[in-house]
Amino acid sequence: MNNLSQEQLDAKQAFLNRQLERTLAQYEKASQNERKAIVSHIDSFLPAQSNESRIFWLKLRYKLETLNDENTSK
Repeated sequence: MNNLSQEQLDAKQAFLNRQLERTLAQYEKASQNERKAIVSHIDSFLPAQSNESRIFWLKLRYKLETLNDENTSK
């Protein structure tokens, strides 16, 4: 059960959004091997995450794979 107020939930989501933006910016500069390692790392701890956390990481993983596909097709 989540005991956070709406204001706290909004602040948490804003923080996660900033983290996502920073991670994507770093990922864009990473080599192909670094990108594969990042995705593998996410895969390794994903099963142990709560549903809420798992959703965040799956969204991030999807965005990372999309960036990989875009770079591969160029």
